Amino acid sequence: MLKIKIWTDGSANWKTGRGGCACVIKYDGKQHILSKGLRNTRTGRAELHAILMALKAIKKKDSQITIYSDSQYCVKPIMEKWLWRWREDRYFDANGNVRPNRDLWEEMVIELNAFKDGNGSVQLIHVKGHSGVHENEIADGFADYSKFSEDEIETDLSDADMISDLFEKERFTQARDLQASQT
Repeated sequence: MLKIKIWTDGSANWKTGRGGCACVIKYDGKQHILSKGLRNTRTGRAELHAILMALKAIKKKDSQITIYSDSQYCVKPIMEKWLWRWREDRYFDANGNVRPNRDLWEEMVIELNAFKDGNGSVQLIHVKGHSGVHENEIADGFADYSKFSEDEIETDLSDADMISDLFEKERFTQARDLQASQT
């Protein structure tokens, strides 16, 4: 069984609705980074998109997946089994309101079931954001950067120095400065 570790992050600007999501995927000594820009989104949706993007990227559904996320919004419903109860209730809450991001939660059930059906497993672990977890910081940086791009970015980076060099590039700095000026 292939063991895969994934760090995800999502980001959104509430004023503009522009967002981004990213994931760092590590397995067999390799590191792969995926990110994409999102429009008309909020942070919770961007966080869900990051996890979904990672799960969809893994073709071997018999893998043992550990996902690290700084989003309790994403981790708790899955690990505390709330998501399955929501599904039984057709994603309506106790007051009869549709739960936010129902479309993405429905996709999440499909992706999680694909791993279950393939004899794989998915575990989510909450990590504190901006606490120095290297891979989480990388995912955060790519998610922020992706807010300014319409493109999906895929990068194979096994060398940590290459990642550091990427973050020092002028475009990334400009994107961060632009983001700061919009808040």
